[in-house]
Amino acid sequence: MEVKESIARQIEKSKKQITIVFTDIVGSTAFWEKHGDTAGRLMVDAHNKLMFAVVKSYRGSVVKTIGDSILATFRRPQNALWAAIHMQQILRRRKRKDKDLRVTIRIGIHTGEAIVERSDIYGDAVNVASRVEGTAEGNGIVVSRDTVDALGQERRRFYLEKRGSFVPKGKTQPLDIYGLNWQRHKKITKYIKSATLLPVPPRQSLELVLYLLTGLAAVYLVVTRFVFYLFADFEFVALYLLNPHQVDVVIFLVLFMAGLACGVVVFLIKVKQISPFVLRLLKGLFGFGIGFLVIFTLARLLPGDLAGWWNGPLLESEHLFVEVVHDDVTMYSAPYVRSKPLATVDSGSIFLQNQRVKRNHLTWMRVLFKSDRFGYLLCKTRPTVGVPARRLTISDKFYFRLHDLYALLFGLAGFAWGFVTFRIRPM
Repeated sequence: MEVKESIARQIEKSKKQITIVFTDIVGSTAFWEKHGDTAGRLMVDAHNKLMFAVVKSYRGSVVKTIGDSILATFRRPQNALWAAIHMQQILRRRKRKDKDLRVTIRIGIHTGEAIVERSDIYGDAVNVASRVEGTAEGNGIVVSRDTVDALGQERRRFYLEKRGSFVPKGKTQPLDIYGLNWQRHKKITKYIKSATLLPVPPRQSLELVLYLLTGLAAVYLVVTRFVFYLFADFEFVALYLLNPHQVDVVIFLVLFMAGLACGVVVFLIKVKQISPFVLRLLKGLFGFGIGFLVIFTLARLLPGDLAGWWNGPLLESEHLFVEVVHDDVTMYSAPYVRSKPLATVDSGSIFLQNQRVKRNHLTWMRVLFKSDRFGYLLCKTRPTVGVPARRLTISDKFYFRLHDLYALLFGLAGFAWGFVTFRIRPM
């Protein structure tokens, strides 16, 4: 009983005053019968793409589609009416340009209290809104008395004409309804961005985000695992890629990439559409990420002493790379602890090794620090009483091995799979 009461309290909290809009395609059954399922589904998809964009433009939410009908909600009743006007106007405009677009809709609008949940709405107001929509004719908009009352002074901005009243199914009291004469309103379609940014349904949009994140993760590994070392093998490049003191160059590169990304986003928003080719590339990037990450992960789980067909080196760097494996490691100007400190570096810092030097039973790494200037990093500290020796740096060459090649090949195969198999699903 306590569980039931708790659920009831939660339901009560989710009740809100909203304006509900129902749209329905007139004559769709005959269209499907005459032209077939594929043509019917394409017609509904064209309708949904237009209507979804209009609802979003007026800060509404598409709750769901029911066959060829749309159920949408708006917090402000005036937004619902402007959206309905725009729906009819944009359909009329598109049909004049596209003779194959044979879509005629009717719209019903009602305001009332409903139970608003994350993915659906419930309540008497939903049923009434559906009945109001049933009284409309093709190309018509019908508004209930409750919505007109909720408009307040805003009602003077709309051409509303009382149509009479009817008793909704299951009700005992009549409900007054008004016709919204949208033809008398000025054309507003040119002021509203009616195209969607992505020509895909919302759920597929989330998939595209997954595609992008997975692909970027793989590209990051490719750059840091292969490309980074290949370029850093050249001393003049290593100064900018490896030297943590070239902050101005790093900042410039970051700002340049951020500016380029912002430019692309602004361009896509301005044109309000993304080519299906770009969407294919996104899924291709996802396929590359899956193929590459599977082999890349497998290479790190398997033992390192496998046969040459797996671990055999194909390419090695000309230089040795020194990686700092401890935080707060001091770089000196000479291979002596009492020499002038040049910098303090943390774990993960990488430098191009120039020479290995031994002084007083200590091993130092001479690394490229600045143009024509080198610094010295201690390999391992001396052990003292109660304190063991501590390794500060490690050095090794970069090896491009067979399993790295396999990872790239699997990634490319995944890219081809993703690019070829991508399909835009209908809304």
